[in-house]
Amino acid sequence: MRLMRMLFLMTSLPSSQTVACPLICVCDDTKLTVTCIEKNLKHIPPTIKEIAVKLDLKRNNLGDLSKGVFKHTPYLIHLNLQGCRINLVREGAFQGLSRLVQLDLTQNNIDILYQGFLNIQLLRLIHNSLNNLPSEAFAGLLTLSHLNLDHKELQFFPSKADQHMALQDLSQSALSLSPFISYLDLSYNQLPYIQALMGTTQLSGLNLTGMSDARDATCEERGHTKVTTGFPGTILLLNMRGNHFHYIPGNSFPNVPEVVSLHLDSCKIHHIEGGAFQGMKGLMYLYLSDNQLASLDTNVFEGAHEIMYLNLEGNRLSQFPSSEMLPQIPKLLERKKPDS
Repeated sequence: MRLMRMLFLMTSLPSSQTVACPLICVCDDTKLTVTCIEKNLKHIPPTIKEIAVKLDLKRNNLGDLSKGVFKHTPYLIHLNLQGCRINLVREGAFQGLSRLVQLDLTQNNIDILYQGFLNIQLLRLIHNSLNNLPSEAFAGLLTLSHLNLDHKELQFFPSKADQHMALQDLSQSALSLSPFISYLDLSYNQLPYIQALMGTTQLSGLNLTGMSDARDATCEERGHTKVTTGFPGTILLLNMRGNHFHYIPGNSFPNVPEVVSLHLDSCKIHHIEGGAFQGMKGLMYLYLSDNQLASLDTNVFEGAHEIMYLNLEGNRLSQFPSSEMLPQIPKLLERKKPDS
């Protein structure tokens, strides 16, 4: 794939170049790379060759990236702006970089970032001042697979509708327009809890290091008709109260074995299939109050043997527990009985 990309570039690049390599930079005309590391640059050198595919400008003093600042290097695939003391990225700064695959903005002072990465696959924003990401920041990043947002002190991570949900909240649709993202780094932020991220079916890696408080997950009162999945496997509390599930099928909570407290209150549930809580090995507190349950499957608690507290108030169950259910929850100490 890499060879094919290079062949395509070599055949599609301009045939002649008269621009010389900037004196303070090192240029490799074979690999089409330009390196200007730690040269105290305050502006992007205007004489960088148009055919460059890799530009390394780390540890300079750029300050401000103006609109179209890279318009003379449209073939860039890799761009490194790490530690360039960038305070402001103006809208359209990366305009024209339609081939850009990797962008490193680590260790700057950026507090807002605009859209403009059509084919980006790896985006590093480590150690910046971002606390308000506009909804369009990641919209349409169909090729994005790796996103590093650690050490951001994130407080807002909005939905695609640009509606901030709450201070220090990660919207479930924040990455819904980046369906191929496979790795997300949110370490050392201030997000107190994580929601299931819609549209991230390829997400296989999630780093929450340094976010000791982010062990709660919620999708309370969102009008969901199906149980949401995709939560981090390390969460301890899962709050789904106030949705419209009606029916909870078997194995509805995969990959959350550490959840201790599960809230399914007021979800209009009228049936729970056997094995619905299968795999929830750490579940101790289960809240099913104010639903429409008239009966329970004999094997409803199969695979969740640690349940100690069970709330069934506000249901229409005639009898609980049955003799068949008790062996499944041998540690049950307290139960709130259903209405008679």
